[in-house]
Amino acid sequence: MTHRTESTTLPETPAGDPSDLAALALRHSPDGAMIFDAHGIVVFANRPFPGSTNGTCAGADLASCVPERWIQVIQACFEKARQTGVEHHFELTPETTSSDSLALQGQITPIAEPGSDELFLLTVSDTSTRWRDEAQLRVSADRYRFLTDTISDAIWTMDLDQRITYASPSIQPMTGYTVDAIEQMELRDILAPESFALAREILLEELRLEYQADLDSSPSRTLDLKIMRKDGSTLWCEAKMSFLRDSHGRPVGVLGVARDISSWREAQEALLESEEKLRRAQRLEAVGQLAGGVAHDFNNLLTVVIGNVELMLKQLPADDPQRLQAEDISKAAERAAVLTRQLLAFSRRQMMLPEVLDLNSVIREISGMLEGLVGESIELDLDLYPALDPVKADPS
Repeated sequence: MTHRTESTTLPETPAGDPSDLAALALRHSPDGAMIFDAHGIVVFANRPFPGSTNGTCAGADLASCVPERWIQVIQACFEKARQTGVEHHFELTPETTSSDSLALQGQITPIAEPGSDELFLLTVSDTSTRWRDEAQLRVSADRYRFLTDTISDAIWTMDLDQRITYASPSIQPMTGYTVDAIEQMELRDILAPESFALAREILLEELRLEYQADLDSSPSRTLDLKIMRKDGSTLWCEAKMSFLRDSHGRPVGVLGVARDISSWREAQEALLESEEKLRRAQRLEAVGQLAGGVAHDFNNLLTVVIGNVELMLKQLPADDPQRLQAEDISKAAERAAVLTRQLLAFSRRQMMLPEVLDLNSVIREISGMLEGLVGESIELDLDLYPALDPVKADPS
């Protein structure tokens, strides 16, 4: 006890007498003790009541020996002990957790001495240190509960047999199951089969590393796992797991923190798809550039062929047998020139030259080329509107 003054002395007894030894023990006891009569008058105290400034209690009223803030609790306990004839307990706690605050536990016990009025024994122990430790534990528990109740990540624990032993409230929106339902389930009931197989394999691997002296296990492992929700849908979560250990450092369970990453995975998949589309577009652009280069060179060659054929046709008489062959060469060269212009337009190396066109005629001209492109397994059928108005566009 922190408060100690000269105590009221007990009657003198011979040295070595048991009562003398009892009195000596009582004086040096860490607990406070008071004896008072049915009227509340103190007849003995081994030390002042903790927190009281009254140094001498013998002969004084109990109310004057107890700090004012606690007298009502003490008197109520005294009344119960007096009326029932059995001991009653009380607990006195401070309003703050400061280092100088007192917390006490005690009891009042009726005692009866032969030939004397009924007396009462009040004993009190200082529990300040324990009370402050418990208060700090309550604060820590409240903080932990606040964190687990408010964060969106799900916190859970399981034993080494993969049975769920705890789940935070955020597990419910993630899985669709209530906390009570989750805590009756096993890991295999929550994860998709392939994810459960992966998680179980990692757990067994980490346990194997734990018991091999020449290998070190990981402090934690992070896995992407697919959760089977109550409604049958699935979501992806990132689960970070580490072992729960006993006082000897041996694994007794697993602590996990799971975060919903479904949106992130969808974004990643969309990004990969966009990258693949970009690569295809880049390949097409490369093909177009190559085709444009070839078409440009080929167009130069055709210019020479067409120019010479036109000169030949001007020089050949109408009845010359070679004129028919020259006209075939000219038609073939013109068709090749049309294809060349289309390739140049595809490669964006051909200037746009709009003219009035009949789209039906343009489509008929390129249908042969389209049939070659689509392959023999696809039949190309043209259904053209006969009264289509002409348009002004580049034929290529």
